[in-house]
Parts: sequence; C-alpha cells; structure tokens
Amino acid sequence: MNEICRQINELLNEKILKYQELVDVLNQEKESLIASDIQSIWKHSEKKQTIVKHIEQLRKQIFTILLTHHISHDMNVKTFDAGKVRDLLQSYTGERIHGTYITLKLLKEQVRVMAKSNQDFVEHFLDVLNHVIDHVKYFPAQHNLYTQNAVKAKNTIPHNLYLHKKV
Repeated sequence: MNEICRQINELLNEKILKYQELVDVLNQEKESLIASDIQSIWKHSEKKQTIVKHIEQLRKQIFTILLTHHISHDMNVKTFDAGKVRDLLQSYTGERIHGTYITLKLLKEQVRVMAKSNQDFVEHFLDVLNHVIDHVKYFPAQHNLYTQNAVKAKNTIPHNLYLHKKV
C-alpha cells in the first residue's frame, strides 16, 4: 500500500476506534438518563467532548498529510468528508480505502441515531417535568383536579415552560 494511503488509513482506523468509543459512551449515557443520574450524565458529556476533540485532531492530521503531498481539498475540521478523502486518494494514488470508509460511515450514522435518541429522551423528560410543574403550580393539593365522574375539571392549565432545553 502506498505510504500516503497507509498513513491516512491508519488515521481513519483510529477514527473508527474513537467512534466505537463514542457509541459506548452514548449507551452509558442512555442508561444514566433512564436512571436520572445527573452526575454520570455530566461525566458522559465530558467524555463525549474529549472524544470529539480527538476526532477533530485526527482530521487535522489527515489534512496535514494531504497538504504535504500537495493534494488540495476544500474541507475544514467541521466539513470533513471521509468519502472525499477516499476519492482524492484513489485519484492521486490509484489505491482504494473503501472498506475503512464504509465502516466509518456506518459508525457515524449509528452515533447520529443514538445521539438523536438520547436528545429525544431528554426533551420528552423535560416536557413531562413541565407538565408536572404546571399541575403542582396551578392545582394545589386541596383543589380537586377531577370531578366525581373522573372528568377533568373546567379549569385549564396554562402551559408555561419552567425548564428549558439546550441541545
């Protein structure tokens, strides 16, 4: 394998390991969300940030290799595209790193889906808490929320968001 392909393939494999680590952290985060373990959630958030920073460093290293070999690209750390790197390498060296690319792409999609699931869980949880707060605020314990026939009383609950989400 060409030296440039070998170097970039090694970095992409390292990215794969980081994405697998991110999958593990997202699974742990989901468990912490279900258990409402706030301290663990913060720890998982810090771990995710550390992993993302490492992934960005790997991207910068790939850019350095490309520039060292005078392979121009119009990407930056945020717009990195492994498919474009794969295509650039194939056109420059004639060699393919397709397997690594596919593995990376599948892992990135898995991370995206898991992160979205965790985000949806948090949003749903905050929505439930907002409704609980509305009930507590507008219906004190001595006020009967339901009539004898279990029909909702005529008082309506104004919906105010007491908890906000930042995603």
